[in-house]
Amino acid sequence: TPTSGTLTSPPPVRSHHRRRRSPRRPDLALATSAMASPSSEKRGELPPSEHIAGELPRDALYDILLRLPAKDVCRLRAVSPSWRSLTLDPIFVKAHAARHPGPLLATTFADGESRGVSIVDLLSGDVIKRIRTSGPDLRVPRTRLDRVCLVGGRHPMGVPVTLLDPATGAVISSWQVISMKYAGLLKTRKAYMDSCVFGKVPSTGVYKAFRFLEVRPLVSPQQLCEVMTLNGRSAGRWRARPGPPGRVFSDHTMKSAAIDGVLYFLMDFSNMYHSKVTIKPASIAAFNLKTEEWMPPIDGPGQVSSLYDEEDVLPVFEDPRAVGILSITNLNGSLVVAQVRHSLPQSMDLWFLMDREKGVWVKKYSIGYYRREDHFSYPLLVLDDERIVFVMQLTGLLQVYDPKTETYTDLWQLEDFKSMCIYTGNLLSQEATGFHC
Repeated sequence: TPTSGTLTSPPPVRSHHRRRRSPRRPDLALATSAMASPSSEKRGELPPSEHIAGELPRDALYDILLRLPAKDVCRLRAVSPSWRSLTLDPIFVKAHAARHPGPLLATTFADGESRGVSIVDLLSGDVIKRIRTSGPDLRVPRTRLDRVCLVGGRHPMGVPVTLLDPATGAVISSWQVISMKYAGLLKTRKAYMDSCVFGKVPSTGVYKAFRFLEVRPLVSPQQLCEVMTLNGRSAGRWRARPGPPGRVFSDHTMKSAAIDGVLYFLMDFSNMYHSKVTIKPASIAAFNLKTEEWMPPIDGPGQVSSLYDEEDVLPVFEDPRAVGILSITNLNGSLVVAQVRHSLPQSMDLWFLMDREKGVWVKKYSIGYYRREDHFSYPLLVLDDERIVFVMQLTGLLQVYDPKTETYTDLWQLEDFKSMCIYTGNLLSQEATGFHC
């Protein structure tokens, strides 16, 4: 039986590839007369009722602004110093976040010569904010943070890794191309960034970037890793770290996830017979961002691992229809193994890790497939009404699946499905400016 997630969503949106127009809002004067205003005594935290901008009471204005999206609130900060003070008040910021919980998506945009990052309401497709960037061809790796991370393309050794705060527009960038330990490799070999994953250490609030390096010709069968701290006090520097306990899928964004300061990577069991370490099918490597050390690997769901016997390990990669395709994801803070099964009846099974120490996995969803494009869907998050948001990798279309009715609802289409993340921050948390439609 599906369980509820943590995000709030409105009723299903049937946009059919078209963005929904925002409803017209009454002006502030009409809205004031139509809405009741709770007294400041009932609210407790608000200062005593006072008049702002003529005859408009503070508590009435508070309620009106609370109903508006962040984009409109930030624009209205320019009306007067008193309005600005009210909308920057921590009490208002917290209440607004509770009233508008999202979910929000961060994705890149290209508009002529202008490029940058858009913060978009995931369910409606409405652009809430755009932040223009100076770097060309930047990409947003898949994360679930209150910051947005930016990297270059496939081989961005010369492009800084950047951490962006969408609320303020502030950025923290790296300046070092490669760690000192691996710098010598650039003299005789070519080095590339195979993939880059970002995470946040919960106990310290520090953000870190982790990447795999691809070096040609090979210098070692072990994968090379680097870590960088992005803390805002200085430009980040890459530090070399030991490779994983066994080879992992380092070049596939759908086979990694970051949750609560731990990075997870699906291990490459297709080469298990050529590895010095025995890799169980569907097992997962884990890297602790706080200690910057590898943790013991996690065994995948037993029912999934058992499908990949000695005869099936290699065929599954040569012919995906043999058994299925595996990926891992962060669904609302849970590590999830997604298995696409091509044998009849075709389906995607979502296995949630319930107890890491005991290796307990629970299959919460089994989604039947009826269309070809469903085979290339990837789960992004679970809404609190049990619907699941997917991105269709063939088209970039975002869809919502309702397990109760077993139906899909189209939302809107991404320009680049490989460049997007879930944004969990609050756009009103600082003096947010620069809103653009």
